[in-house]
Amino acid sequence: MAATTVELPLPEHAELDAQLQELTKAADRWRRTSAASRAALMREVNESVGRVAAEWAYAASRMKAIPLGSPLEGEEWQSGPYGALTATTVLAESLQKLADGRSPLDNETFGQAIGGRVTVRALPRTRAEGTI
Repeated sequence: MAATTVELPLPEHAELDAQLQELTKAADRWRRTSAASRAALMREVNESVGRVAAEWAYAASRMKAIPLGSPLEGEEWQSGPYGALTATTVLAESLQKLADGRSPLDNETFGQAIGGRVTVRALPRTRAEGTI
């Protein structure tokens, strides 16, 4: 299958300036958003991704011409919706801990690396993450 190139028009300077202004305002709102509200938002994003996960993986598979029922479809689940679902779950949990006055690193095991640096196991955190 041959690759397709699509030429997209470049936005005008005024349009870019307006978009940057909008991002700046959004960044200010985000900075003022509480950890509890951020956690709730991550849970909403997680639920939204969950509702379209199958459609997302299916569309990605079709775009790559992966045959229906092929084990390669699993890669589209892993690199797409599963990754987003895992990330939003962990982010929501971390933000909720912060909102509750706890550290997201509670119950983590710390170690020491060469040069006295502190280490903490990042991945896999769970057995499920270890199967990825």
